[in-house]
Amino acid sequence: MRGSGAITRNTDTCGFINRINAALGKGLVNATMTDVDLPLQQHPQFGACLRAGGSQVMQTADGLCLLRRIGGLRLALTSRGSMKMLQAPLPYGSIHLFNAEMPVPTLLRSAGFVPLVTPATIAEWDISGPKTHLRRSLKQKWRNQLNAAEAHGLKISVTRMPPDANHWLLKAEQRQSRQRRYRTLPHWVTLAYAICHPRDAVLIEARHRGEPVAGMIFLRHGPRATYHIAFATPEARQLNAHRALLWHTAQHFQSEGVTRLDLGTFSTDTNPGLARFKLGTGAKARQLGGTWLALPGLSQALVQFRRHVPSGQNA
Repeated sequence: MRGSGAITRNTDTCGFINRINAALGKGLVNATMTDVDLPLQQHPQFGACLRAGGSQVMQTADGLCLLRRIGGLRLALTSRGSMKMLQAPLPYGSIHLFNAEMPVPTLLRSAGFVPLVTPATIAEWDISGPKTHLRRSLKQKWRNQLNAAEAHGLKISVTRMPPDANHWLLKAEQRQSRQRRYRTLPHWVTLAYAICHPRDAVLIEARHRGEPVAGMIFLRHGPRATYHIAFATPEARQLNAHRALLWHTAQHFQSEGVTRLDLGTFSTDTNPGLARFKLGTGAKARQLGGTWLALPGLSQALVQFRRHVPSGQNA
């Protein structure tokens, strides 16, 4: 997801921040919306950041679509969308990539979509209860490792994420993603969120002997907050710093009225350690609906075909 505001060199940073501030000044960015309960990728605050960064976004009452042109093709991307977003008035002739929030394959097929990617699984942590209940809900081994981390004397801070492209956590996470060959949202999205919604871009850092050894960024959106970026040095992993960070994150957001943390996707097959880390908090696993494709013209033909074929013979 790269808008025209994507930062590719340090020299771009000032110009990018000026563009975001100009968008704020013109009223193009929504105010913080604490009552809108949607996934981050569908939330008006996220859409406002994408628009401010130069992306074309179609916002409806039910969510948002990211619109792009690739050559002569129109592409609409809906990420974590509800079924209501299937009725979104997309530009004529758009190819629609739809990542469904819920597993509803029958509804998607009946709307002319074909499956592309199997559903991912996310971890959702309910933090609405009292703090004592929250700690008791931790799995025993996770709680023991948290106790060990607290005994190491780590200094944990929870602050606003500064709009600094050279922040140590962004630099460290960038190196890590290259080494491990995974892709994340570009850092201009982080900076845009920090500028547009400064109270809702939250930085949690762990320091040991005065030096930062681990960090996380969470983005708040209404009554939820979503894991965004994390990094830990080998020393921090030995100290169980990430457990201390996540525990402080939960306490902070609980005090701010947040009821749910989205800890992101996991796979027990490809990364069982990460799965244990997320689910050890007491978070619940929930399957999303997978990624689906609808092509203009063909989708309507599929709908008509399926209406005239008995359900047991549908493709």
